[in-house]
Amino acid sequence: MKKVMTAAACAMLMCVCACTKQETPAPSAEPTPEATAAASEAPAETPAATPEEAPAETPAEALGAWEVFGDAFDKTMADPDKEHFAAAMEGLTGVGYTPIAVLARQVVSGENTAFLALGTQVTAEADKAFYVVTVYTNTEGKSSVTVIKEIDLTDIHAVEEAPAADLLGGWTVEGHGRPGSLTAESEKALQDAMSGKTDMRMMPVTLLGSQVVSGMNYKYLLTGNETASAEEEIIYVADVYIDTEGKTEFTALQKLDLLYYVTE
Repeated sequence: MKKVMTAAACAMLMCVCACTKQETPAPSAEPTPEATAAASEAPAETPAATPEEAPAETPAEALGAWEVFGDAFDKTMADPDKEHFAAAMEGLTGVGYTPIAVLARQVVSGENTAFLALGTQVTAEADKAFYVVTVYTNTEGKSSVTVIKEIDLTDIHAVEEAPAADLLGGWTVEGHGRPGSLTAESEKALQDAMSGKTDMRMMPVTLLGSQVVSGMNYKYLLTGNETASAEEEIIYVADVYIDTEGKTEFTALQKLDLLYYVTE
């Protein structure tokens, strides 16, 4: 406080002297060690940012970011599957998993079941993501988790050709006879995109996420086949785009790499 008051007093005195007369300043004395140290420790003044350097404002909602559909729910699972899933999850901490659907099964000495699950981080942020959770149930009915892999909406693993069940190591994709969990808007978007595609047989498992662009993108997990007469069930990831005028179209249709998500 004393330093601040002394500096203010000096400034006032210099102002008075300048108003009365101008004199050639006397040569300054050699700085004391204390003054030199204080000057070296004083922070340098930061120049004002130019318009080019000024940071841009961050929008409240990041344009183009994928938002996970955190309200997904189960509409198709049987009670025994729910019980096996719950038993396998006992003791796991850090993420809370909610089963959404059974994606595929593999008969071994017992059975492997690949579940689609919505995972919620047990943190203040409570971030959500979709996962493929593989549960093994032995011949005595005891269930345990063998693999958990996140479905990253920005980097989904897909394949050009989905192999048949025997080439999948006996994994058989589950077909669904009724729609999964979608929002009203995303369900209409999917119906509009599929309108007129009589050669396609698809059923939604769930809405994975949405993306605000110039318009809207929706990303779905579907099961079925691109050929209506084909009996083989394949898991697809589909992107549907709605432009600002309401026109809807498929922008991507990929086959999910099931083996990647069920393999350690």
